[in-house]
Amino acid sequence: MSFQKMTNKIVVFLVVSILMLSILLPAIKFKYAILITSLMSLVFLIFFSPGGIWLVILFVLFIGPLLPYTYHLTKFYEPHFGGAYPHFVITPVYVAFLISVLLLFIFYRHKLSNIKIEKSIYIWIFFSIYSLLISFISAINIKASFYESIRMLVTGAICIIVYYLIDSNEKLNKIMIIIGMILLLESSIAFLQEFSILPNDLLFGESQSASTVIYATQIFKRPAGTLRETNTLAKFLSMYIPIFLILSIVTKERIKKVFFFLVLGFSVLALFMTLGRSAIVATILGSFFSFFLLGKFAKEHLPSKKLIISGISVIIVLVAIVTGLLFQLLYLRFVVFGWLTVGGRIAQYQNALHIIRRHFFLGVGLNNYTYAMMMEDASGIAAVTPQFPAHNLYLLYFAETGIFGILLFLTFIILFFLRGIRVLNSFDLDEVSLAAIAGGLGGFSSILIQSLTGWGVRSISLFSFFFLLGIIISSINNIKTSVLNNQL
Repeated sequence: MSFQKMTNKIVVFLVVSILMLSILLPAIKFKYAILITSLMSLVFLIFFSPGGIWLVILFVLFIGPLLPYTYHLTKFYEPHFGGAYPHFVITPVYVAFLISVLLLFIFYRHKLSNIKIEKSIYIWIFFSIYSLLISFISAINIKASFYESIRMLVTGAICIIVYYLIDSNEKLNKIMIIIGMILLLESSIAFLQEFSILPNDLLFGESQSASTVIYATQIFKRPAGTLRETNTLAKFLSMYIPIFLILSIVTKERIKKVFFFLVLGFSVLALFMTLGRSAIVATILGSFFSFFLLGKFAKEHLPSKKLIISGISVIIVLVAIVTGLLFQLLYLRFVVFGWLTVGGRIAQYQNALHIIRRHFFLGVGLNNYTYAMMMEDASGIAAVTPQFPAHNLYLLYFAETGIFGILLFLTFIILFFLRGIRVLNSFDLDEVSLAAIAGGLGGFSSILIQSLTGWGVRSISLFSFFFLLGIIISSINNIKTSVLNNQL
C-alpha cells in the first residue's frame, strides 16, 4: 500500500471516528466518554506503529472487554450475573467492536468477500437468531431477548474478524506476545489490588470496606483487575493459562520461553488471588487436558520424564507451602462457604428443572429466566436471591431456549472440539499453532467446566471467549493453507 493511499485512509478513519464520537458522546455519561476517548487515543498511537492495521484491530477487540464499565443496575439485573441489561447501553466492548469494524471496512473492504464462516460459528449464529425468534412467542420482556441476541451475534462477528485477520503463523506469534503482555499487566494490577495499592474499582477509585459488604463472600479480599468483578477476572485468566502453559513447554527459543513462563506464573498467581473456586479447579482440569492433547498428538514436544517429574514435584511443594500458609483462608473459602452455597445451588437447580419441565420446547425466552424464576419459584430461592439465576449455563440455556436451543448450543461445542482434535491428529504442527490449538481447547474446556456450576460465558467473558475461539480457528486455517501450498 502506497504512502499516499495509507494517508488518505488514515484521514478517512479519523473523520469517521470524530463523527461517530460526536454522535455517541452526548448520549452517554461522562465516565463512558473518558473510556471511549482514552481508547480512541490509544488506537491512534498504535495506528502508526509498524505492526499494521490488523494488529490495531485485534488489540482493540482484545482490550475492549477488559476495560472497566458499569451497567445501569435495576433490582433484577447485575453487571455480570446471567444476562444483559434490557435496554441499549454503550460499553467499551461495543465501542471497541465499532472501531474494529470501521477499520476493517476502510482498510480491508476489497478483501472482505474472502471471509469464510466456520461451521461451528454458523451454528452459534443460528442459535442466536433462533433464540430471538422463539422469544417472540414465549418471552415476557422481548427487549431483554433482543439485546442478548445482539450481544451473541457481536461475539460471533468478533470471532470471524479474529480468524480472518490472523492469516499467518507470524501474525499468530505476534498476537500471542501481545496477549502475554496484557496478561502480565492484568495480573500486576490484581497483585497491587491485593495489597491495597490500587483500588478494586479502577473506574470510580472505590475499594470495598466493611460497610459495603452485601454478600458473605465479600469478606474475602479478592482483586478484580480492570474487570470490576472478581469471578470475571478468574474466568478470563482461566481461558488463557492453558495456552501459555503449552507455550512455556514447547517453545525452544530461550527469551520467549522465559517470557511465557513469566506470563504463566503471574497469571496463575493472579488466578489464585481471586479465590475463584470453580475457575481454579476448571483451570487445573483444562491445563491437564491440554497437556494430555500434547502427549497424545505431539509427544516429540514433551520434555524429558526427569524434567516432568521434577516440575510436578516443584508444583506439589509450592502448593503444599501455600496451602499450609493460607490453610484457614482456603478452608473457609473452599470448604465452609462452599458447603453453605450447596443448599442455594440445589434450590436454583430445582427451579431450573421445574421451569424446563413447564417450558420444554420453547423455553421462557432468551435472557428472560429471571422473570420466569420469580413467577415460578418452586423452591423459594427466588424470593431470597432474586438477582441470581441458576448457576448452570446449560440449565439456563435449556430453560430459556427449550430443547432445540440447548441442542444447538451443544452441537456448537461438539463441532468445535471435533475440528480442533481432528487437526491435532492429522498434521504436524509448529510450536505456536500447537499451543494455540491444544492450549486453546484446554481454555475452552475450562470455561465449559465452570459453566456447570456458574454462568460461564453468560457475562462480559463471552467476548474474550470468542476471541479465544478466533485464535484457535485461525491456527487451524493457517495449518490447512500451509499444507495446500506445500502440495502445490
